Amino acid sequence: MRLDNPITTAFVSIANNPNNGPVGCTMNTVPTGGTAAMFNFGVPDNHFTVAGSEEARIPAGSSIGPATGSSFHLTVNCDNGLSTSLDTVY
Repeated sequence: MRLDNPITTAFVSIANNPNNGPVGCTMNTVPTGGTAAMFNFGVPDNHFTVAGSEEARIPAGSSIGPATGSSFHLTVNCDNGLSTSLDTVY
């Protein structure tokens, strides 16, 4: 998983997966600090598919929430057992 700079999109891919079928994944976003955490801002889980080694593009507005300068913990879990996470300020 990576984020562009400035953050407008999250990108998720599976390395070394060129000939494998699509995999269902879910991104969970939890505010950990700042205004978003203070108001317990909830971001709905984001469901998407990663096909082969292509990148799935998830717009930041739907994957992280509003840009408030808050800290967020992002976790991606995929149906094939792979997962990753990162912390960011948005």
